[in-house]
Amino acid sequence: MNKSDGFTLPELLITLTILGIISLLAMPALSALMERERSRSAVHALYHHLKFARASSVEKNRLVTLCASEDRTSCNGSRDWSSQLILVFIDDNGNGKLDGDDQLLQALDFSQHSGTLHWRSFGNKSYLQWYPHGMTHYQSGNFTYCPANNDARLARRITLNAAGRVYFSADNNNDGIVEGSDGKNIVCGK
Repeated sequence: MNKSDGFTLPELLITLTILGIISLLAMPALSALMERERSRSAVHALYHHLKFARASSVEKNRLVTLCASEDRTSCNGSRDWSSQLILVFIDDNGNGKLDGDDQLLQALDFSQHSGTLHWRSFGNKSYLQWYPHGMTHYQSGNFTYCPANNDARLARRITLNAAGRVYFSADNNNDGIVEGSDGKNIVCGK
């Protein structure tokens, strides 16, 4: 008789059943991990875009504007930057619009992210500007990103101070939700 080193049918069925149960138990954790990574990716893309705009203003010694656009050629004047292109351009006439001899430096397609992105600023301007010395045009404010499922635990906020520096808001009270500058939790879905 030949000895076979394989599984019997009952052994194979038991092994597959155990693997199926383990997979089902791991699915919620994997789904939550994917959602956290989507939020992190969206906010970090914006963060690097903001840092690029500030660095460009200093490097090129020119006024640089950042705004939301639907068509890659003009700013749309909205503070809801969800599903938009985010443009960085040299804005020599300082009007906050991509026009005339303005030079487009970079565009970020935020439409690939399924959440919402809102810009809230001092002075209610729908765009941002940096002077050649790296400071903003008397603008401070924040971008709030909420995921499509409005889970505040996955929401993120980037704050911009008048000196032109950008930083991530933190969860200082360790409840799993990032707070704004007022110390209150970010709320999504309002």
